[in-house]
Amino acid sequence: MVLLLGCRAASYPPYDPGYDDGYPGDDEEPVVEARWHTGTLPGSPAWSGPARPGGEAGIYAYTDPGELPELVDRTGNPLPLRHTAVHAALRGNIAAVQVWQRFHNSSTQPIEVVYRFPLPENSAVSDLRMTIGDRVIQSDIMRREHARATFAEARAAGHTAALLEQERPNLFTQSVTNIAPGEDVLVEIRYLQTLTYDSGEYELVFPLVVGPRFVPEGDSVPDAARISPPIAGPGVRTGHDVSIEVDAQAGPPILSYTSPTHEVDATLEGGRLQATLAAKDELPNRDFVLRYRVAGPTPTASVLLGEPDASGDGHYLMVVHPPAVDVDAVVGRREVVFVVDRSGSMYGPPLALAKQATRELLARLRPVDTFDVVGFASGTERLFGHPRPANASNLIEALRFLDGMQSSGGTMMADAVQAALTDEVAPGFNRYVLFLTDGWVGNETEIFAGAQALVRRLSERGGVARVFGIGIGA
Repeated sequence: MVLLLGCRAASYPPYDPGYDDGYPGDDEEPVVEARWHTGTLPGSPAWSGPARPGGEAGIYAYTDPGELPELVDRTGNPLPLRHTAVHAALRGNIAAVQVWQRFHNSSTQPIEVVYRFPLPENSAVSDLRMTIGDRVIQSDIMRREHARATFAEARAAGHTAALLEQERPNLFTQSVTNIAPGEDVLVEIRYLQTLTYDSGEYELVFPLVVGPRFVPEGDSVPDAARISPPIAGPGVRTGHDVSIEVDAQAGPPILSYTSPTHEVDATLEGGRLQATLAAKDELPNRDFVLRYRVAGPTPTASVLLGEPDASGDGHYLMVVHPPAVDVDAVVGRREVVFVVDRSGSMYGPPLALAKQATRELLARLRPVDTFDVVGFASGTERLFGHPRPANASNLIEALRFLDGMQSSGGTMMADAVQAALTDEVAPGFNRYVLFLTDGWVGNETEIFAGAQALVRRLSERGGVARVFGIGIGA
């Protein structure tokens, strides 16, 4: 999917988000982190020069994991992304999210912005618009080749234009060209997504991190350059760079909430939850997660009404929530396979965390469960070769196997995927696979395909399969 912002001004007034977006006023100095270095952003449609341009003209950014980019031109003048504001309206199992990002050109000539940013993998972008002064410019949806050509024409003609391209289900590239000297540009993205619901609890995730993907050698990932933004090193984000507001109405009253990743300021009144990201000098470089519970002892049905449009037409959403259930009874007998990354990048705290997480999970296995442990780096090794009962002797052997893991080699996950997802599952058991790893990979499509095949295979037999990714480290 590609969204292109043209260079023609729309006829309606500037878009008003309707709440305090926290952007710095004209008399306020934007918060700028001095972490950025001149470099390249390979594979971008907005840069057509050599891969390593050195002193040539261009806009480049090195981005810490968990950081928002500040871009610089060839003379070192910064083009800060002044602020990212997020407003999420949660109704039933649907999230309508608006993201505003404000750029400023502090140089003396027109410049261009290119950077990568994440969105939820199950989201659908519904709108992209750009505000420059009192002009609001709408987007058109085009095929990628057509959109790139139109964007290049606008750039060559000196028009301000934006291009939004989807690289992966959760990774996008934003390009904004011909930002005039001293000018602010506000880019707004709207998207819809379904919320995760599990055992009476909803979960909203807003990604704040674009992390480094491991790309295997060869041609298995032809767009490797486009999904691998340069990384400067570990860091944290200032709380002034991003604001998040959530307004949640589930239908039935929300009973409780938690945010396991960030501190929030929240009110829960009349069954409605309103939460904002707490203002902090530093924020953890991890995705924002908010969970809230609605399930009670009996089923509930609710109708949520949307605001009518200009013609008086509107929409409604009817949601039926099941009662709280005995999850342990529903789960049944489990085959649990732990797949632990012990590659070189897991050296030190990441591998220690992965081992500790696996120990905690092993301790929660039930006598009716079976399990196996797989370690991978440049090669793959298995503890048992097939799942064995979760008895005392097997658990002790698993702990020894974990203790013996040492980090080295690359993140060659393919064999581990094969071992965990293609083995035959014992009759009467459901298969649960947990991947514990510190980073993204460029060949995730292969892993998704294996997971889907496992789920389908067990579903045809009346069983259940679940595959989880557990991120370790920054």
